[in-house]
Amino acid sequence: MQRAEGIAVVGIFLGQVLLARGVHAQARQVLRACRAAASVIGAATIVARADELMETIDDETEES
Repeated sequence: MQRAEGIAVVGIFLGQVLLARGVHAQARQVLRACRAAASVIGAATIVARADELMETIDDETEES
């Protein structure tokens, strides 16, 4: 697996786990990297899913 492929595939799962745990800032960071990598390799499904997940993150949420 190439680097961009790994970042895209692992990132989409890690982003979901972080969201489920309520770690929104880290989830956003992972999903942005995931989306960028998915875009490079042409993985439109992962790009779309990353976008969907990022839309669920409340910009006002502050983490402790």
